[in-house]
Amino acid sequence: MSDNDQDLIRLTALQEVAQGNVNPTLWSKAKELAKGQTELIEKHYITLRMMAMQDTIKSHVRNQVKAEIAKSLARSPDFLNAKDLLKRRTSK
Repeated sequence: MSDNDQDLIRLTALQEVAQGNVNPTLWSKAKELAKGQTELIEKHYITLRMMAMQDTIKSHVRNQVKAEIAKSLARSPDFLNAKDLLKRRTSK
């Protein structure tokens, strides 16, 4: 991902924290990682949230690529493979 992408992801995570709209599971994990140092909770949360968003983006892109590949490989309804052509020739 480009630096601009990273910046956008980081900004999104920072906005979530500022608005109090955090992922409870990641917040809990951030608390564990902070080991009682409250000033580190947000830092850990932002790192964890950025990783989660990156994984989501990668998964989404991967699914889109797979769909496009499947679409490009799809055969038209009138496509006949060699086996079908042979059946046609022998049935006449």
